[in-house]
Amino acid sequence: MWNLHDSPDHHEESDGRWKRAGDVPISMRSSTTCLLSVPLVTRNFFPNQIMEQEVPGISGTGITRNQSLVRSDPSGSGRPENLELEITQPVKKSRRGPRSRSSQYRGVTFYRRTGRWESHIWDCGKQVYLGGFDTAHAAARAYDRAAVKFRGVDADINFNIEDYVEDLKQMSSLTKEEFMHVIRRQSTGFPRGSSKYRAGRLVKTKKDDDTVSFYINPDGSGVEFVHAVARNIEVSDILRLSTSFSSFFPATGVKNCNGVSRSLLMVQVTEMKDGIFIGFGYNSTVADGDSVWKFLNAWSEICSKGLGSEAACQRRLQLKGWFFDEIDYPIRIPDPEAKPATVTSSSSLLQELMFHVTKENALKLEAKANDEKVSSFQAALAHIWCSMVKHSGMSREEETHCRLPIDMRRRLSPPLEEDCFGNVSQTGIARVTVGELMDNGLGWAAGKINEMERSQTHENAEASAEKWVRDVKIPVSVGSRDLVVTSSHRFDVYGNDFGWGKPIAARAGPPYVCGRMVVFQGVEEGSLDFQACLHPQVVEKLSKDVQFKEFVSIVL
Repeated sequence: MWNLHDSPDHHEESDGRWKRAGDVPISMRSSTTCLLSVPLVTRNFFPNQIMEQEVPGISGTGITRNQSLVRSDPSGSGRPENLELEITQPVKKSRRGPRSRSSQYRGVTFYRRTGRWESHIWDCGKQVYLGGFDTAHAAARAYDRAAVKFRGVDADINFNIEDYVEDLKQMSSLTKEEFMHVIRRQSTGFPRGSSKYRAGRLVKTKKDDDTVSFYINPDGSGVEFVHAVARNIEVSDILRLSTSFSSFFPATGVKNCNGVSRSLLMVQVTEMKDGIFIGFGYNSTVADGDSVWKFLNAWSEICSKGLGSEAACQRRLQLKGWFFDEIDYPIRIPDPEAKPATVTSSSSLLQELMFHVTKENALKLEAKANDEKVSSFQAALAHIWCSMVKHSGMSREEETHCRLPIDMRRRLSPPLEEDCFGNVSQTGIARVTVGELMDNGLGWAAGKINEMERSQTHENAEASAEKWVRDVKIPVSVGSRDLVVTSSHRFDVYGNDFGWGKPIAARAGPPYVCGRMVVFQGVEEGSLDFQACLHPQVVEKLSKDVQFKEFVSIVL
């Protein structure tokens, strides 16, 4: 199953903001899963760089979007009592063979197999690898820096502490994890690849006015990869949303601002009893759903057809430095780590469910809307919006919003290429009162959504960006008044094949916010799937609403 949202899981309370350099939303994108119906086949996406990872947290707000691909042969089963997730460890190469020569330096050993001087240090009962170096002197320097960082200035080191005065100043601002990334990147054994475009990290720069700015450093830090096993979970459990599978998504609990030390792309492959769940998350300050889905499409073609295939060569993401002319960057923002993010709804008080709209019913809703400008998707969305608000218990005077991510690439002047990589989406907001929505019905509501989408122009986006820069506000969670749509039915979910077969379903991961609705293309051509998160009392009323169920199937 897959799910990549193309807009932040948390949104601003004001008008839709433009996603720009330095804009660090509270959370990363959530996840989805693709289920495949074939025997399990083990593949290694990163054969030379798999690293040991811990089990991701079960709760919290993610910074990236998590995705997953599952391949299976569903047989149907009862709900599992417990979720047991085992993180497998990569097979380590044996170090047996020619004996290494001990170095004169503390923490340094020469390995004939690699031809490098390798540096290690013991920390918390574990031996930590610092990297391989061309000279023993360089390896000893790496050990000294780590010893001072881990144990303080009184640590036993190879050289004088005075040699590291400047290093101490730099190390003081780094966490232990950030420090390890810096040390390993300086080693000659660090894999950098041949391309100038490498997976890197965010860099945060502090300003004199207590603000910060961010930029991307393509230093080759790599992608975080996790291989996990959940033998007591079946595909049918995921399809019915009958069990919590937050731990299948690698970005759970990770925030966008954590991109200074955490991967900007995270991938987790979980082997279930009868399928494979491929989860992934991405930092939404770097890319939107459109970019990431096209990246995944290209990646899957390379896996299934090879790097030299014609299709893989045709999928070239466009990398272009671009921003509004009137806005200077880097943009300074309040430090997102200065105060904790607020979440308005507890996931324990919400219920997840799937809405399915067939192609036939989507066309019937479009005809019922009786507006030639309205699409079948807008009509289906309006039908769900009206029905949810009807059962929400809101008063007629209250305002309700439908928030929808808008791809701005072709709306800009001059337009960008459709394959331009980055975050080029903004949130459009249709605002109406409950009374207006109830009195005017489906066609009027669909027209409001269409009107909002058509209003997203270059001028609108530029004005929104300029306003935001003048009065920077970090996005916060929206309330239950809003229908928050993420992802898009236009994303190619079911065309991805990593060599295991086609996906059979798509699901979204955390954060779970009331009113969030993740949209996917359905398995059947022209159909639509919506993964919703609502209060249980609303779900109960919808399940009894005959007019709603005339066009929408509910999967609890």
